Amino acid sequence: MQALHTAKLGLIAQQERMNVTANNIANVNTTGYKSQRMDFKDALYTQILDPADLKKGGLEKGTGVLIAATNSNLSQGTVQNTGEDLDMYINGDGYFCVADANGTVGYTRSGAFAVSAETDGNYLINANGQYILDENSARIKVPSGTAEISVNEDGTLLADGKSFAKLGIVTFTNRDGLEASGNGLYKETVASGTPMKSGSKVKQGGLEASNVDITEELTQMIRAQKAFTMASRAVSVWDDMAATTNNLRT
Repeated sequence: MQALHTAKLGLIAQQERMNVTANNIANVNTTGYKSQRMDFKDALYTQILDPADLKKGGLEKGTGVLIAATNSNLSQGTVQNTGEDLDMYINGDGYFCVADANGTVGYTRSGAFAVSAETDGNYLINANGQYILDENSARIKVPSGTAEISVNEDGTLLADGKSFAKLGIVTFTNRDGLEASGNGLYKETVASGTPMKSGSKVKQGGLEASNVDITEELTQMIRAQKAFTMASRAVSVWDDMAATTNNLRT
C-alpha cells in the first residue's frame, strides 16, 4: 500500500499548489495584493537494507511529500499613477491600519481611499468600507467643507493645506507571520509580533499594484498539472498491480 499512500500525498500537495496559483492569478489586478507560494517538505523516511553493500547500514526510502507552509512574496508591486488625491501608496515595508464598524483592526497595502459622509461627520475609508486609522488607532475624521486633501511623506494629512491627522503606518518584526484574511487585508498573529511604527514614506496620486508575475504563475500551473498527472498515473499503476495480484491463482 506504500505506493498508493505516496501517490495520494502527491495528489493532495499538487491540488493545494494549484489552488494557491489560481488565487494568485485571480488577484493579478488587486491593488496591494501579495502573491503566495506553496512550500513542501519530505514525509517520513523509512530505513531499508542496501543489497549492494550491507556495510553502509542500508538506504532510506521516502514516503511522499507534505505541505510545509504557504508564504507570501512581500516584494513591493509597481506603482500605478492615477492622479487622484485620495489614492496613496507606501514606499517601504509599512501597512495602513484600518478597522471595520465593530472595531476589528486589520492591515493593508491598498491605499484606495474615499470620504464617507456620516451623521457625525466625514470619515476616511478604504474600498472595503473600513475606517482608516491614525497613529493613535482612532478613526480619521475629515474636516467639513474640505476641498482638497493632501499628504506628506511622513503620513501627515492636510485639508486645504492645514494638518488634521496622521496616518497610522506600521510594520512587523516578522511580516511573513501575518495572516491573510481576504480583500488584501492581513491580521496580526503571534508569529508576526505586535505592530510597530514604520519609517516608510507615503506617496499620493498612485496605487501599489499586485506583485503577481503572471508568467511565473502560468509556469507554476503547468508544473503542478504535470506533477498531478504523474501522481495520478502512479495510482492507476498501483491499481492495475493490485488487481493482477488479487487474481493470481496458486
